[in-house]
Order: sequence, then structure tokens, then C-alpha cells
Amino acid sequence: METSPDSLLGYFYPTDRSSSHEQNRYFPMPKRSLHRIPKLAARVLLPIIAIALACKPVPHTPSAPSSPSAFLPSIAAIPQAVDAGEIEEFDRENLWINLNGAATYYLDYGCLRMATRSYRVRTDSLPEIEIVVKIFDMQNPLFAFGLFSQFRSTDMEFRKIGAEGSLSSSDLLFYRGRYLVDVLLADPSLRAPALLESVSRQIDSGLPVGSGRPVELGLLPAADRIPYSERFVRQNGLGFGFLRNGLSAEYRIGTDPTRLFVFTLASADSAGEALTRFSAELSEVHPLTPPLGDRALRGIDPFAGETLLLTLGKRLVLLQGTADSEASRNLLRECVGTVGKR
Repeated sequence: METSPDSLLGYFYPTDRSSSHEQNRYFPMPKRSLHRIPKLAARVLLPIIAIALACKPVPHTPSAPSSPSAFLPSIAAIPQAVDAGEIEEFDRENLWINLNGAATYYLDYGCLRMATRSYRVRTDSLPEIEIVVKIFDMQNPLFAFGLFSQFRSTDMEFRKIGAEGSLSSSDLLFYRGRYLVDVLLADPSLRAPALLESVSRQIDSGLPVGSGRPVELGLLPAADRIPYSERFVRQNGLGFGFLRNGLSAEYRIGTDPTRLFVFTLASADSAGEALTRFSAELSEVHPLTPPLGDRALRGIDPFAGETLLLTLGKRLVLLQGTADSEASRNLLRECVGTVGKR
């Protein structure tokens, strides 16, 4: 049985305050031992089994991920490139040499390695321009998207490069699979968007073919979601150290901004503890609306307005903004239904 979205919504909209508490049940497979097989059958079957096991194909073991340096384009791959610098590679121990203080931010999102190279290119409008390519190995698509989402905003120009790309005045940032790619102008005062896009597409064509955006974004309902508003934070969600691994997106509900969050904690106990601590934070400013039981709370955030928060297994679902409306109820219901199936 699945957790009913309406039973959880009853915490916030008092039409029904009952809720089902399902428990996972495990049915261990019956153990089989050789002594249960008759001796004659064992003499016949054991050689056959041994041959079958010996002939069984070896399972495919995925190869180790390629170094980011393998995807840096050659000079010949970039039209009108006249020179290129040496390839530089960095890992978690020395990433700060290239990124300075910003290295901490990349490391927080799981960056394992980075490779970079500069190129000098002649263009029609400029005699020579230098671009820098940086390719980061972020371990997985979610971490790559998470860091990408922190650098983009809804007012940027977006490009269908990789899983998703964003173009600013001086760089083009995109990700595909576990790799995050930044193609930037060494001189940020210059403008060469066509060059940035051309080089980015060249790099993207050489990256391992992977799926699009992270599958985890499916936890966020698609209806009324503002494009490119999705975010992922690994830690310090909403400024609290106990909120980690949070997906979020903005929605068009009413006139006020409405944001939905789904945090994935280590366990159901961790989610319950986070609920308790969040409740304590909100109650210091405004009294909570009683009673909401042990799985949900409703209060006022001094910065984000009305806040609804409930636990569902190891996840916390949080809605901030225009919470007291039919549209918000439908959004929360859809999210709870989706989260309850995963």
C-alpha cells in the first residue's frame, strides 16, 4: 500500500486528521542447503552446476570514468584556433591552486577532478581572443546539476547543450552526466557568444552519451513549475545544517513566490529530528498552528511567509509562500504522491 497524499494533507487542511503508518515487511527467502538434495541427485547435478558456473559469462564491470582531460578539445578541433596552453589537471587536494577560495564550493558538491586548458582563437571581429575550458568530474549527474543550478538564474540565456546549458556575457556553463563544463573568456570585458557556443558544442559532442537531467528531479511536480528555477543543495538547506540533499523549484501560484523543497535525509529518524528542529526554529518567531501530530508542522517563516513541512520516510517535503490555497493543496498532494512511491 502507498501512503495516501490526502491522509498527509489532513495535517494542514483539517478535513481528515487520520494518517496511515505503513511498515515495510521483509520476507526472507527460504535457505536451500545441499543436504536436502538426495545423494544420487547431488552426484548428477553437481557436475552440471559446476560446468554451468564455469561457462557463465563474466558480468560487465563498468570502466572507470575518464579523466576530464580526455575531453579537452585539440587545437584542430576548434576552428581558427592558433595556439593552446598546456593541459593542467587538479584533484581534491590541490583544486584551490586554480580556483582559490571557490574550490571549497566545488568540493562541497563532490568534485573529484578538474582539467583545464586555454586556447587562442582568431575571430572575424577580434584579431585574437583567449578562451579557457574547465571540465569538472562531479561524480554523478545530480551533483553536476546541483553546482550548475547554483550558477544559473532564470534571466540568463539558456542553450540546449549537454543536459542543460546557460550563457552569460563571458562564459557558457553546461553539464552532461557527471561532467560540468565551463567555457569562458579570459577577458570578461569581451563579447564572443558565438565562439563560446561553438566550442561548448564541440566539447559536448565528445562527452559520454548520458541521460538528460537527473532522474531525482522527477520528485518535483512539473505543472506550474517555473522553467530553470530548479535547484539542488547538498548541505545547509535554507541555512540550516540539519537540512541536506534538497531539491527545490519555484511555482506560479497566486501573486507571491511559492517554492517547494524535497530534502532527502539519512533515515526516517533523521527526517523526524529535522522536523523537530525546524519546528523549534519557527516557533521562536511565531507560534505554530496546533495540533499537527508528529509528522508535520505549519508555521510562519519571517523571510518566506507561510511554511508547511511534513515527513515521508527519510524525506521532508516543504512548501513556502502561498500555502493556504487550493492550488497549493494540489501541488503538495502531487508531490507527496510522487515522493511516497520512491
